[in-house]
Amino acid sequence: MTFYRDDRQVLFWDRSAQRQLLRSLFLPLDEAAEWTRLERLALRADSEHRNWRNAVGRRAQEISILASPSTAKHKELLAEYTTLSEEDEQAAREGATLLDSIREIEEELSKRRLEALRAELSEDELGKEYEHAKLARLAQHFPSASESALYVWTQLLSEDECLVCGAHDVGLQSQIDVRLATSRCPICASPLDGSGGGTVNISEERLARLVNDRLSARESTRSLNSQVVVLQAELDAKRVLASELELLRAIRTTRIAAIRSKLPQDDAAYARMLAELSGMQLTLERLAVELGDHARRFENYVQKQSARIATNADEIKRRFEKYAKAFLLEQSEMTWSPRQERIGQSSYFAMFPAFELQMARNDGGSVSLRNGDEDVSESQKEFIDLAFRMALIDVASEGSGGMVLVDTPESSLDSVFADRAADALAAFVRGKGIGLVIASNVTGSSLIPRLIELLKKARVRVAVVDLFDVARATTAINRYRKQYQAAVRRLLRDA
Repeated sequence: MTFYRDDRQVLFWDRSAQRQLLRSLFLPLDEAAEWTRLERLALRADSEHRNWRNAVGRRAQEISILASPSTAKHKELLAEYTTLSEEDEQAAREGATLLDSIREIEEELSKRRLEALRAELSEDELGKEYEHAKLARLAQHFPSASESALYVWTQLLSEDECLVCGAHDVGLQSQIDVRLATSRCPICASPLDGSGGGTVNISEERLARLVNDRLSARESTRSLNSQVVVLQAELDAKRVLASELELLRAIRTTRIAAIRSKLPQDDAAYARMLAELSGMQLTLERLAVELGDHARRFENYVQKQSARIATNADEIKRRFEKYAKAFLLEQSEMTWSPRQERIGQSSYFAMFPAFELQMARNDGGSVSLRNGDEDVSESQKEFIDLAFRMALIDVASEGSGGMVLVDTPESSLDSVFADRAADALAAFVRGKGIGLVIASNVTGSSLIPRLIELLKKARVRVAVVDLFDVARATTAINRYRKQYQAAVRRLLRDA
């Protein structure tokens, strides 16, 4: 069994299939086989010639860009290649050194960032400890101070700006720290010795030490952050330099590769390549001669056999028009029109047997050539193809038998043309030993009942295969099996 897709190429407009069908139907077996043999020889020669031509072209292109070792151009390219290779080796060494330096800076930068972070944390902890110590000292010097006064002192000790006007003063905080560390009033700088009315728990030495430790931590943080900035700038500069060096190397490498492709290994290698190309060209010339011989032999044979096939053209044309009238209302005429087509992909041509179709427009207007199935409607395409197959089988069989298979012809016919199609199919089968297989849907069309009725009257054996019984049931059949069976009974009853 042969299965085909719905979007298959229609036989009538498939020029290659049409000529092969005409060859097999209207030539003796040995001559049809000779056609195929000569065609295969020509196509094989064309394929081999085309492959060699491409190979010769590629090799000639490779050699054309090479500089002959005996020319000044070769010496120039070789000198440039040597210079660029040396420069590239030097650049590779510089790049390796630069990458090592970048890795060292990255490691050092990572260490400095960690140290700076730790210094900031230490400074922050010392600052909190110092602030607490200052408040404790003030509280001890002024045990009777109100909460409002302590709040003001706290703001003075923690903020580096004026509480009245809000102006920023970087020296205010330092002045307060010095006065407090030397037992003076943080506001007016008066001595505080003995004014506290009690023993001071936090000594001046501890407060002074905290001041020094905090200043030292702050200086360490600034120093480390400065080092981080310097290292980052140095790292960025080296990365830019590495990128520029890599770009220059890429450009140089491209040029080196281009020069290398133009330099043969040596004189002997260049001579071998030329000799190989010469041998390939000789082979190509031989294959061209063989292709010409095979193509002309096939062309002459096709021309001779096409004349024999053409003796059936008028009868095929007549019977096609007879069957087409049953399916189509539009005037249609098939003409014998051999076509010149290329043999394979070569420069040789042959005049192949072929039919073409002319058809009037639906409005009964002028007749025009229909060059492809896109020039007709979907239903016209199917029935033109069917009428062409019927005409070929009818003429070629000459009482020896044949078969035609039709898929759902009722789907494209109205009730009037369904009866006409049934008459045409019955006349095609009747008394000729030709088999007809039709796959049909269960519809209200009269084509199948009328065809069965006509064939039975003509004493032609009719067999109906009910796919509802023998095929796998679909969901629709399982659900509506009784309705489908009733529709089949009505269809066959009408027959």
